[in-house]
Amino acid sequence: MKSILITGASTGIGKACAIAAAQLGFTVYAGHRKDSDGEALKQLHVNIKPTKMDVQSDLDRKSVFDLITKECGHLDCLFNNAGISASGSSEFQSLEKYRGQMEVNFISPVAMTQIFLPLLRKSRDPRILFTGSAAGLLAKPMIASYSASKFALESFVDTLRIELAPWNIKVAIFEPGKIKTEIYKKSLEDAQKENELMSELEKSLYKPLIDVAMYNMENADSMSSEVSEVVKVFIHALTARKPKTRYPVGGDAKMQAIIGKYFPDFLKDWMIKQKLKKFGYK
Repeated sequence: MKSILITGASTGIGKACAIAAAQLGFTVYAGHRKDSDGEALKQLHVNIKPTKMDVQSDLDRKSVFDLITKECGHLDCLFNNAGISASGSSEFQSLEKYRGQMEVNFISPVAMTQIFLPLLRKSRDPRILFTGSAAGLLAKPMIASYSASKFALESFVDTLRIELAPWNIKVAIFEPGKIKTEIYKKSLEDAQKENELMSELEKSLYKPLIDVAMYNMENADSMSSEVSEVVKVFIHALTARKPKTRYPVGGDAKMQAIIGKYFPDFLKDWMIKQKLKKFGYK
């Protein structure tokens, strides 16, 4: 039986992909942090093995490596999915927030990849998958720390493809736009708390951008694609003989991929500014 380790499998994209992989016959090591999430994952499918881990913990990463080594002796796919999102102006967002975004969204996938490569090399058809973001293709105001972490991940994936080609390890990244998952609800709750603590100076300087960021989070569901759209590309990346190297997911992501790659900076800036004007941006 093939095996896959999915980080951040307790909700959203990770949970949906864990179910899909289990249905395909994979033994799914489903990464989670809370005991209650582990119990819930256990009920989803007989092939899902809840695996408690914090992707930022060296001890947890080594413990899961030892577990999979003992039970499988190899790993067919590592899916670096866990991630967090935070918003705020580049000027006032705390360095702690910047470090947190980079630690979870970039450093942890790097660390996971490093430790599990020896097990992946023992697979007949090894793959490493990542959940990136359309925000890693086109940066927008108020999400600088999140975009920076996802842009960094894009660079890492591009490098891995070349470095790991001699072992035929396939590497792919998903680049979803807005997807109906719990991340927006959590981001909105965090943003509301941040707004309560925000200085009057920041509010006065960045009010239009704060307003548009809140509007986007409050209306995320109506502007989002279903998580099933990510599952479709996940299955292709997991099973296709020649998977794509990157998968934009959702109409917004595909458009951002085109704009980010082909449009000159002055035109990208103009387009973003035009959308901000209805919120009072000048």
